[in-house]
Amino acid sequence: MTTAQRTGIRRELEAAPNGAAGANLRQAIEWHSINWRQAKGNVRRLQRRIVQAQQQGKKRKVRALQIILTRSYSARCLAVRRVTENSGRRTPGVDGRKFDTPQEKTQAVVELSTEDYQPQPLKRAFIPKRNGKLRLLGIPTMQDRAQQALHLLALEPVVETTADPNSYGFRKERSVADAIEQCRNDLSRATSAQWVLEGDIRNCFDHAC
Repeated sequence: MTTAQRTGIRRELEAAPNGAAGANLRQAIEWHSINWRQAKGNVRRLQRRIVQAQQQGKKRKVRALQIILTRSYSARCLAVRRVTENSGRRTPGVDGRKFDTPQEKTQAVVELSTEDYQPQPLKRAFIPKRNGKLRLLGIPTMQDRAQQALHLLALEPVVETTADPNSYGFRKERSVADAIEQCRNDLSRATSAQWVLEGDIRNCFDHAC
């Protein structure tokens, strides 16, 4: 990594989304005072730079920018916010932590580190299926979920740049309606295929490694 890249990392780590220069993650963070609009802007700018570097084939620059993003104050705050506002926030992992209070959320931001990270064991639970059987579900801790959300912010720009343009499952800003429209466009021509093959792998997610 070049000196300029190291300087960029240091500046981003010292820049808090509320505009307070020289902020330290080890200092007290007031959750309700975070400027979320600025935090999102900081992350989007880095993501755009990742996309540009990926399109230019600059793999080392992509990696450097991903390091900056995952270590940034803005991205850490957004990652914790994401896992504390989704539908699974009431279901804790093996440690029993839920991040319910502003104090717990700010502590999670401080603890969210990409260095020497070790995930905790999954909490096992069984949920009923429509056919009467049970499906094994692995529930990570809130801290592990925040780690996943943090790295998603860095990986998503690359995935969205390199993924198949006709892939719609679990893609950001894409829906079933988009897939239907693409099917109509592909199948409405005189030279279009006459057959559509649909397949389903039995118990795929039950046995996938």
